[in-house]
Amino acid sequence: MIKQFSTFILSMVLTLDYASAAQKSAGYRAPDARQVKVGHYQEIFEPSTFNTTSYTFLSENKSRGNFQANLPPCAEVEGSCIQSLEFSKDQNTWTKATPGKDEGQRSYSSGALLSSGAWKWNTTSVYREDLTQYLPNGATVRGWDALDHPHAGGTSYNVVATLSGYFDSGLKKYVINEFDFRVIPVSRGIVSNRQECGDSGEFQEIGPEGMKNPGLCFTPYDFPENLKIRLTLNLGSFVKSLNGWFDGRLFQPEVNIDSKNGVLQISGYPLKVPVISTEQIPYESVPKMISPEISFQKEQTKSGIGMLNSTVGNQSLALNRWSKLENYMMEKNLGLQTIWSLTSFSGNNKCVARNSVSGIVSTNATVYQSSAPEWRAKDKSLNFKVATSHLNYDGDEFKGYYSLLLTAKTATCLWGKGLTKAVAKISVQGRDGQSSVATTSYGIKNNWANFTAAGFTFSSPIISVTFQKK
Repeated sequence: MIKQFSTFILSMVLTLDYASAAQKSAGYRAPDARQVKVGHYQEIFEPSTFNTTSYTFLSENKSRGNFQANLPPCAEVEGSCIQSLEFSKDQNTWTKATPGKDEGQRSYSSGALLSSGAWKWNTTSVYREDLTQYLPNGATVRGWDALDHPHAGGTSYNVVATLSGYFDSGLKKYVINEFDFRVIPVSRGIVSNRQECGDSGEFQEIGPEGMKNPGLCFTPYDFPENLKIRLTLNLGSFVKSLNGWFDGRLFQPEVNIDSKNGVLQISGYPLKVPVISTEQIPYESVPKMISPEISFQKEQTKSGIGMLNSTVGNQSLALNRWSKLENYMMEKNLGLQTIWSLTSFSGNNKCVARNSVSGIVSTNATVYQSSAPEWRAKDKSLNFKVATSHLNYDGDEFKGYYSLLLTAKTATCLWGKGLTKAVAKISVQGRDGQSSVATTSYGIKNNWANFTAAGFTFSSPIISVTFQKK
């Protein structure tokens, strides 16, 4: 049954179940190939991944290239930047974090092994905004200090605000086609080598000798409980590149876009998202489309370990790999990661306007389709596929959360006018056609239509949203 809640009441009801963001410990990290038995294969499905370096690549004749720009704090530059990071425990009082010092970034963003056996490295760089080439500020990712909101590893939060794209040789300008916004509780510091960073940390080497060099060590932690986060970005003219669809790991997301002043504000609570895995499968039993090459199997056997592959949950092939491996999936998840993120992803051609955001989906499912909800003309519904393990690591049922935000313009384009008088229908169905019990709600706030389904069970349901006019 669909219930029409006021914004305040809806917030209170759902927060009780979902916004307690974390165990107070270092963030869960998935196992690696050292834990896989010889002659066996294991696949891990993880919530997300990201690159924290800034760079620009251009060919020698400047005919092609790409870039990735992590925005700096506004206090240090003019133009595109991070205006503020704020936290709230009561939704009324907000406290600001302060940006930490610049500790540098990884020296290389990627590399390729040449036929000669040598490596060709693509170096990172920082740079200032250049509006003549439509290039935003590119800086190092900073830790922001929130002294009033410590986590188990300290008071630092990495703020990742990334704009990336490619160089168009015809326009002689850069084109932004991807956005990635994240806040991550971390402990961070300079260490002498990779080993000193430890298995739970992410190491970013600084210097020509790679892992042998000193570098930055980031160890992710869980968020404090019941902590709402608000990130404000000054995008300037780059705000015009915000278009299409976004996916997130946000509970009760709110997004405000001030196109006139070029400001984007994102707020919400982190979501707990499972890391899920197959059992360790003998090589001969791995589905053909998934099975690693025989040469790789032999190399791993020589090394005395099995094989492990990690798939990010919103990659284009993630759902396909899930379906082929579903019979081997562990019933319980391995652990939970608490995540606060919003990223751009593929849209569809139905009601998508240029220079305008169409919609935002957010879910705690590990795996979900890598494009916007699919429009089904037959019943005028938007449908979204998700998947994760049925049980939590402690044996309890893992309860699902799904939020769909549509701009009023997009909703009207899909279903026509008069939606304030229509009845929203939100359903959650398994592949067997059986409906899953869920708490559903619909409301309109700040020109966004907000559909929510919560409390449903997995493993791989389809969530459908439509309207029935009175």
